[in-house]
Amino acid sequence: MAEGEDEEHRTRESGRARRFAAAFSGLWLGVAVASYLKGDWTQNDFERFDDLRLSLLFFALVAALSAAYAALVQRPPRLSRRTVLLAATAWTALLIGSFPVGSKDVFLYASYGRIQVLHGGNPYLVTPADFPGDRWDAFVQHRWRDQPTVYGPLFLAQARLVELVVAAPPWAAVWLHKGLAGTIFPACVWVAGRLRAGPLARGSLALFAWNPLLLFESAGAGHNDIAMVFLLLAALACWRAERRAAALALLAVSFWYKWYALLYLPALALEMWKRGDGRQALRGAAAFVAAGVACGAAALALLPGSADAIMQQLLHPAVVQGIYPHEISPVPAALFWPMRAVGLCEWPLDAAAFDVARCTLFGVVALAVLARQARAPQGLEALLQSGFLLGAGFFSLMVTMLFPWHLLTVVALGLLCERRGFVVAAAAISILALLSYFLTFAVAAVLFAAVGAALWLLRRSA
Repeated sequence: MAEGEDEEHRTRESGRARRFAAAFSGLWLGVAVASYLKGDWTQNDFERFDDLRLSLLFFALVAALSAAYAALVQRPPRLSRRTVLLAATAWTALLIGSFPVGSKDVFLYASYGRIQVLHGGNPYLVTPADFPGDRWDAFVQHRWRDQPTVYGPLFLAQARLVELVVAAPPWAAVWLHKGLAGTIFPACVWVAGRLRAGPLARGSLALFAWNPLLLFESAGAGHNDIAMVFLLLAALACWRAERRAAALALLAVSFWYKWYALLYLPALALEMWKRGDGRQALRGAAAFVAAGVACGAAALALLPGSADAIMQQLLHPAVVQGIYPHEISPVPAALFWPMRAVGLCEWPLDAAAFDVARCTLFGVVALAVLARQARAPQGLEALLQSGFLLGAGFFSLMVTMLFPWHLLTVVALGLLCERRGFVVAAAAISILALLSYFLTFAVAAVLFAAVGAALWLLRRSA
């Protein structure tokens, strides 16, 4: 009898898994097809659709993906790693073939490659607007046309290599960047499978591999943040394998790809300090410095004269200083919008007070997270939880121009935690980020909270 019940349970689980896979397959196919329903390719992204019907179609697809993923989180099926990876790879291939409608960042990546190879320029010292005759100029978003790059020199080396490989055709460069991001995502899934080894490992891996935000932003939009996810997970995998120096070296390398990698250094350093092994701590610090210096020197050798510009960018990062009322996260929005409504935040002193308030709050959050980690047992779980909390605090409070792809590392770390609360929080952030394409983060958060409250009340009254 017990064997029969077990077989029946496995059959039900297999049926649920097939239904989830079929639902996601249909929705991703819809996204891929809808991405080409536009005549002017220079305007084919969520921010600049001029056809309300197309905007509504994508909103319906994103809402359906969010609902399907919420159902998956509620009761994840236990699938083999092979099945999970095959499904994620198939959807990745489908999205690589789609037009990048999430944003125009991938076109900016191609532009930086052209600036270096075709025009002999340095993206830290010149901007896309300095080359108005370039055939790719119309595809670069106006917001970034007259600004130097905000990416690290290691990524600019990638953009240079892509341009050298494709030898000038802009479309080939865009799809090679998308192909790279799409290839990195299954690699992230593979590393995630090696990191997560708890009793619910198979279910948690499905939540990671089938996460719509990770899939869409990597293979669909081609954002380079998925490379940061891979480097961070690889560092954690080295840490778990007792290769502490390699973990810190990877973190140092990732800093030259995107600056926010340093955000996760305190958690790694604290976990090493908790072990009480001074010799190992010195080896780790030496590996971090050596890898950082070597990688930075190699990357900057391709961009002479960049050191001063990079230092100014690190000391005065525009992404954490300017105020963008419609693109800030829900937490500072709750402070900024009322102040603006009553006439505050109009003078430099008021803006400075707002900045001081959110920076102080982030400092308190960071200290609380590290104090929590110091009391927690040693191990990978403490690192995952602290990384998630530090990332969520930083991008919520410090980044005033918050876009969905900024949150990929936060979501990835949260989904790999063993505690259910972190997994649910990461899933909620994923859904919120996808909806923010249409509603802004703050409005999406209000709507998401309202729907959650309504469902909770319905359950209680049932």
